[in-house]
Amino acid sequence: MATLLLTALGTAIGGPIGGSIGALIGQQADRLIFGGGTRQGPRLRELAISTSSYGQPIPRQFGRMRVPDTAGNWLVRSWEWLDRGVELELERLAPSLASPRSSDSGEPLAPTDQMIPVTRLAAIEVPADGNANPATPLIFAAASAENSAWRGAALFAVQGTALLPLGTTGSQRAVIGTLAAPLTASQAVLFEPVASLTLDLVAGDLGFEDTDMAGLAAGANRVLIGNEVVQFMAAEPVGAQQWRLSGLLRGRGGTEQYAGLGHPEQTLAILLDDSLIALDPALVPPIATTRIAAIGTRDTEAVIAPLANPGLSRRPLAPVHPRLRIDDGQAWVLGWTRRARGQWRWEDAVEVPLVEERETYLVGYGPADTPFATWTRDVPELHLTQAELADLRGAHGPAMFWVRQIGTFDQSPPLLLASLSCSSSPGGRMRRPRRSPAAAL
Repeated sequence: MATLLLTALGTAIGGPIGGSIGALIGQQADRLIFGGGTRQGPRLRELAISTSSYGQPIPRQFGRMRVPDTAGNWLVRSWEWLDRGVELELERLAPSLASPRSSDSGEPLAPTDQMIPVTRLAAIEVPADGNANPATPLIFAAASAENSAWRGAALFAVQGTALLPLGTTGSQRAVIGTLAAPLTASQAVLFEPVASLTLDLVAGDLGFEDTDMAGLAAGANRVLIGNEVVQFMAAEPVGAQQWRLSGLLRGRGGTEQYAGLGHPEQTLAILLDDSLIALDPALVPPIATTRIAAIGTRDTEAVIAPLANPGLSRRPLAPVHPRLRIDDGQAWVLGWTRRARGQWRWEDAVEVPLVEERETYLVGYGPADTPFATWTRDVPELHLTQAELADLRGAHGPAMFWVRQIGTFDQSPPLLLASLSCSSSPGGRMRRPRRSPAAAL
């Protein structure tokens, strides 16, 4: 109102310049009268008529007011005294831009913006799964971050000082954590229903799901902890970013020798699921010096990760079920059962596929790294006469017999078969190993 009056008055007195000055002064006057902030002009749906009959008080006849049973504030535009009372013409005022936001149970407030986090990265080689070419290494990148604002990162293979592109991670985060407490050693033979482990995850919105025995048999809930694959049946959150996994199957995928060693606190743990990114072994070879890098939006420099468990997917599995029998001539007959990479089901009516180019075993006597004597066999059996046993005992003293499977790309860990002691003679005593993995060799 004041803007229009002062603009006209200024134009009449001072021409265009006076009109501009009058408009500026009028805007300030209107702001003082009607308040600041952005306002819209009146609309038909925003006009209301309020009447008062004779003898009823009217709270105010100017400025702002509220109308009973109607939301918002109203501006009195005009009023008129009639025979039935006073009639007010009202205009709804726009809400103040500085007013606080309110909410009720049916209107959730939008969450506050999250800071883009830095990238967490790991590179791993996992045991063979039986679905891929047994000659192809299974190497993966696991990338994650502390919240969902992370939008992925570019992956690179580190070759000297150069970075070779490997693609991108996508925005799906891997479930990565560390052991919150040491994980004790296990014989990795049977399901351990009361065994548990605790993990600290990189993010509070990551987690695990439960399964049953059928799910475990189908390969569900596999976690790579250090060099060992562990399956779990139940998962329970015990803190903001901490989970307890219970009902454990240890040493899965032929990693029982690592289960026999246990794992210290802060050992890296990664859930083996579809969030992992497969890497090209031609650019990321399965050797100990391999490294990969990731660069995300928040990363000020490349995040470097060395390859864990190089060679694991193509390493043959250690044989199992060591046997020792004495034939009619008092000769020792050492035997064992072959296993194959990626063949995790023991079918009743068929032989386990070989997977390797040929079936070959190395049997040794003495330390596994520096044996006193060795024999190469193409069948899972070794015959030793009493004369041969006496020669071994006389030349090297008491020691253990062990066997490795010779694969296309590597040798398996050793399996203990039997111990030749000073009392091992026809009719004498001989010792069989209590555990299959030869962790002490």
